[in-house]
Amino acid sequence: MVAHRALRFVLVALLLGRIHGHGPEEPHASGQQEACVGEQQCLSECTAPTAVLAVPEEVVLVLGNSGSGKSALAKLLSRNDGDMVAVQDNNNYLIEGDGIGSSIASVTSVPELYHDNETLTDYFDCPGFEDTRGTCTEVTTTYYMKDIARHARRVKVLLLTPHFAVRKGQDRGDFVTMLKHAATVLQNPAKLQQSLALVVTKMEAPMMKVRGRYVRVPDVEVKKAVAAFLSTQVRPFLAAMAEDAGVEPEERVVFANALKLVDILLGDGKGDQGRIGLFHAPDEEGAMDDIQVMRDGRAALLDLVLHRMRYADVQQDDFGFSVSARTKVFALERARRLNADVVAALAEISATAKKQSDEAYDPSDIRATQERYAELEEKAAGVAARVKNSTDVQDFCQRAAEDFDDKVADKCRLLDVLQVVSGQPLVDKAVLASTWAAPLDGVTAYVKGKKAWYSLLLSLYPRLNSYRVQSQRQKVRQAVLDKSAGFALVPGFPTQAELASMAALWQNQSVPRSELDALLSRAGRGPEARCLPDGVVVVEGESLLLSEAVSVARSSCGWPKLLEVHALNTFFVDDSVRLPGVLLAVVAPRWEILGSPSIYLDGEPGGAPGRAAWGAASGGGLFMAVGLEFIGGKVLVSARGGAGGAGQD
Repeated sequence: MVAHRALRFVLVALLLGRIHGHGPEEPHASGQQEACVGEQQCLSECTAPTAVLAVPEEVVLVLGNSGSGKSALAKLLSRNDGDMVAVQDNNNYLIEGDGIGSSIASVTSVPELYHDNETLTDYFDCPGFEDTRGTCTEVTTTYYMKDIARHARRVKVLLLTPHFAVRKGQDRGDFVTMLKHAATVLQNPAKLQQSLALVVTKMEAPMMKVRGRYVRVPDVEVKKAVAAFLSTQVRPFLAAMAEDAGVEPEERVVFANALKLVDILLGDGKGDQGRIGLFHAPDEEGAMDDIQVMRDGRAALLDLVLHRMRYADVQQDDFGFSVSARTKVFALERARRLNADVVAALAEISATAKKQSDEAYDPSDIRATQERYAELEEKAAGVAARVKNSTDVQDFCQRAAEDFDDKVADKCRLLDVLQVVSGQPLVDKAVLASTWAAPLDGVTAYVKGKKAWYSLLLSLYPRLNSYRVQSQRQKVRQAVLDKSAGFALVPGFPTQAELASMAALWQNQSVPRSELDALLSRAGRGPEARCLPDGVVVVEGESLLLSEAVSVARSSCGWPKLLEVHALNTFFVDDSVRLPGVLLAVVAPRWEILGSPSIYLDGEPGGAPGRAAWGAASGGGLFMAVGLEFIGGKVLVSARGGAGGAGQD
């Protein structure tokens, strides 16, 4: 398990790590994009968003351009405004608090969820449209908006705009820009007939003179003026652009959706401004609850959200993602470079994966090594198959996600965002199945060849330790010395097919010929005897014949009193032997008895007249056998004491 996960990690982590390996990935301390040399470098240095959103299925989305007052409104409506205070700045009153800016610049990068415990309503303070903090910030906000779209299932939507953007005589450009972004995000306006409202923010109370006194213009009159601006200044422009043949088709769709949003906000056209709310600016210093205009404004807005709007049932496809043309251009450029990066990364992966597959294992353990390469082949083939079967890069990341660590998962999230930003697949399926998969297929072929090699060695090993080969051990030794002849000196072994397989592997794979030589050397190694004090002789070898063990013990050490035989593989009882009075102990995993041999450990009879037996072996010997597998016939073991010698004359 550890082995195949390690290989998968090498394949996937190196791939994804190389894709964006153009710069450091340290997050900026301020959370904002610092100045860097060129937007392309900024984009390549972006890190994947790390915060995890808890997206409720039922939520109020607060949308608008950067700096339009979204954070302040979300905190006010959810009664999380304890840190918000109004302060005087020259002749104006501004709201200050955590996460709230005092200008038209945006503060929010990560959508903030605010929960109203009293009404059990959730508000998402979404990142602003037209954020000026650079491509990295826009990439991050796009990701989080996508995350919200994935999980939210019932929504209400508040569109925010500053009062100055919807006043008669003012340029409609800021408001139209916000509408176009909203129309890109809200791609199915028909579902929002009862779920959409416009909130006019930063609303400094307009004054009018009545009977010689200046009084505040009633909210209903302000709403009428806003509705009139939408009806006379915005709607005709959107309708014209939606039908203009000179406008790109995709852009005309955006204008058409924006027109639908305006029609929802205008209602039935009979003077009802029920879809327009006002978020007043404070008119004195202090906490929100201490300012009358803020208390009244919150009550009116809560009435709008809770009683005049209904949740709309939505799906992920009902949302799109609004990004600036600048970021789209740089994302597309990054995507163009991405494929070249991937191809280079995969070339490195092939070499690295091959090296990784050969490390940290004992090549002398043939079975374990063969099993390891079998696992690695399966896993490497699986990674290549995932690439071939993936519809795009994101699909590939999701298919292999179970093997990702946090860093690799971050890379996948960034790739996911980049595809959304670019508006087209980063790499199409044909490239995945060919260019990307080819080096991975090479890794698969490499480990497959390794598996075949060790499978061959594994199949040869038991036959090398068979009696037929062991009885011709000198020929096997000669085969080691004569590499060109291979096994040819051992008739019929191995088969011609196996010889052809070995030749092909040697030619096409980097298989270690030395491992075969080592295997042959082990199988061709004869018994080795060690002479110990007190007549103890130890005979050791890979596979041993009883007859040769006895012979080498006698020739090397003389007649033993205790003969120990240790065979690492097989002990062949190939012939009858006579060891008068010897203590014989044999340890081998596998025993093979050939024919019906006998082991005589009987004591010798006494000599005449009245002498002891030869070698003091008048007593019977002792036989001890240790093994796991016993094959063949039976062996007779006799260990009687010797007969007494003739008396004196």
